[in-house]
Amino acid sequence: MNRCPSAACALRAFGLRFNLPFYHTFTRSRTDEPGTMRPGLTLRWPLVLALLLAPSCAAPPSIPAPWEATEPQSAEPASTLPDTSSAVDWTRIGYSIRGKPIVATDVGGGGRRIYIIGSIHGDEPECAPVAAHIAELLSASPGLDHSTVRIVCDMNPDGTAAKTRTNTRKVDLERNWPAKDFQKASGGSGDRPCSELETAAVHADILKFNPDIIIIFQSANLSPTVTYQGAGRMLAYEFTSGARRADPHWRFNPEQRIRVQGSLESLFGSDLGKTVLRVEFQRKVPAETNAAAMVAGLRALDAQPATAAPGPVAAKTAPGRK
Repeated sequence: MNRCPSAACALRAFGLRFNLPFYHTFTRSRTDEPGTMRPGLTLRWPLVLALLLAPSCAAPPSIPAPWEATEPQSAEPASTLPDTSSAVDWTRIGYSIRGKPIVATDVGGGGRRIYIIGSIHGDEPECAPVAAHIAELLSASPGLDHSTVRIVCDMNPDGTAAKTRTNTRKVDLERNWPAKDFQKASGGSGDRPCSELETAAVHADILKFNPDIIIIFQSANLSPTVTYQGAGRMLAYEFTSGARRADPHWRFNPEQRIRVQGSLESLFGSDLGKTVLRVEFQRKVPAETNAAAMVAGLRALDAQPATAAPGPVAAKTAPGRK
């Protein structure tokens, strides 16, 4: 990957080239007279340390990404945008590597802020349609007096179109977040946190929205289950109780505290103490059935007493980056 000089390196080169005072301020030796400077000498340790610690910046991937040598160009998948004929006002918040829009919509206007990621793995086709259907149901009949819900339909549209777990660069977007336990290239996590356009776009959108609760949709060949990370045990229980009123198959599993390294749950739940719910749909269940259960769960959350307004979500960056 191409590298560009960091700001500190550029500043150092600029100071050396033009013999500027800010570069030489710390270059006096003990034998110099007070107030004199010695151009051309090396920096003292404070500025040396700053230069050594200053990170380099990595060039972002191109849009669309270059085709792999083994990938036929005719294999470009179709768009997976939600139905634009509906009454839902979808807004683009970013692009995938292949240039597909990542879209979101807001419903409600209350103080509790809930952020939903409809799909993160492209081989879990149950998720994005549920998110789109939830947006339609809540737009037609909100029933949310105390909450604002932001729904990202699909943060991995390339993977969804190609029916692959990862994005087009073979990075698992679930593991590409700037959590404390991020491990480079572990399980397809990428070279650094937020190295992928999709993760970077949704991460920035979450920081801007500043949610109290984050809900992630996934699917598996198991009974429908809700688990949690962070401080949201009772909220997870209430959400599941609401979902059960629409579909009695739903279960809350407080012991299944799945923590994927470098994940959104690890970042916002474990590191920042937010409530993060992982919702796992049962495979092949109709989107309408799951959406009805999710809307019932959201209305159950909306009925809960509001907590104190949270402070801004602290921006987390990759280790060694600013």
